Amino acid sequence: KRRRRSLGFAAGGAALAFFDEIDASPYKKYMVFRATGIMSITALTVYLAGDRREITPNTLIQFTDLFATEENVADPTDPTPLRLPEEFDGKIIARYVELIVNRTKLKAPEILEMVKNNTVINAEQAIEYGIAQKLAK
Repeated sequence: KRRRRSLGFAAGGAALAFFDEIDASPYKKYMVFRATGIMSITALTVYLAGDRREITPNTLIQFTDLFATEENVADPTDPTPLRLPEEFDGKIIARYVELIVNRTKLKAPEILEMVKNNTVINAEQAIEYGIAQKLAK
C-alpha cells in the first residue's frame, strides 16, 4: 500500500527550521510577534521564536499531535496511521516539548497531556502559561 505523510508532518519540520532561523537572527530584537485567530502547535513554534509576543483576545491555540492526521492514500478505510520511525518521531516531539518548556511556564508533562487531549487554550490562558506576554491593542 502507498501511504502519504500529512501536511502536519511537513509543516512541523518547517516550523522547527523557521524557529531556528528567527532565533539566530540579529533582527529578532526588532520583531514583535502577534498571534491572532486559531494557532496550531506548528504556528506556536514559530511564534515562540519571538522575544516580544502579543496575542489578540480572540486567539485560540490548539495543542494537537502533529502526526495524528496522517492518512492512507491507497485505502482510506485503513485506520492504521503512518508513523515515522520511532527514533525520528521521538526526536521531533522531544524538540517541540523542549522548545515550549524553554519559552513558557509549562512543564513537559503538562504539554504532553495537552497534546494527548487536543487541548485548546484562549488568550488569557496563553498569557497565564507564559506563551504570550500581553494582549495586543
